[in-house]
Amino acid sequence: MITIPWLGKGKRQSGLAGVAIHADGVALAQVQREKGRKPELKVCEFVECTDTQELRKILRDLVRRHELEHSVLNTVMAPKDYSLLQVEAPDVPAEELRAAVRWRIKDLIDFHIDDAAIDVFELAGPERG
Repeated sequence: MITIPWLGKGKRQSGLAGVAIHADGVALAQVQREKGRKPELKVCEFVECTDTQELRKILRDLVRRHELEHSVLNTVMAPKDYSLLQVEAPDVPAEELRAAVRWRIKDLIDFHIDDAAIDVFELAGPERG
């Protein structure tokens, strides 16, 4: 796991940055958004690396070089690193929904439910009558 404690301090810059860490390196992109103008791709870079310790240094250098220390940073996860299960929402109060979904999916996953990070969100769809 890589933590970046120096991101997010101070005044945020406009725009959005994204990072994707792969087995063979790190990809970084930044889009600048200004009112009344089309978004502009300011940074799009991939640096090869297979060593975790070196990857930290590369990521730190990329962020500093492109002055992204105060940008909003999104992390893109590889599909192999997460799973998305769609289940019918249990008929429970909103504050109990996450616990109810946890109970509902425990037999659908191939690892212990206590090792799962579970969140819920509503998908828009046709209204039910």
